[in-house]
Amino acid sequence: MTVTSSSPTHLDPRPRAGTADYRRTVIALVAAAVATFAQLWSVQPILPAIADGFDASAGQAALAVSLATGGWPGSP
Repeated sequence: MTVTSSSPTHLDPRPRAGTADYRRTVIALVAAAVATFAQLWSVQPILPAIADGFDASAGQAALAVSLATGGWPGSP
């Protein structure tokens, strides 16, 4: 049994590999991943200031990274 697509490929809106649209899509996804990683870990250098400012331990201040990575419980 052969499975075929029910819609012609010229109606498929997804970018095809090797096209300029495909390259732009891949670049956009990589840029979004890098930006997300940078945003989540940008708080690392200021952890001592967070600990001092909130009169917290280093472990408690490190929760800022954990909460940013995992999200706050109950948030949408």
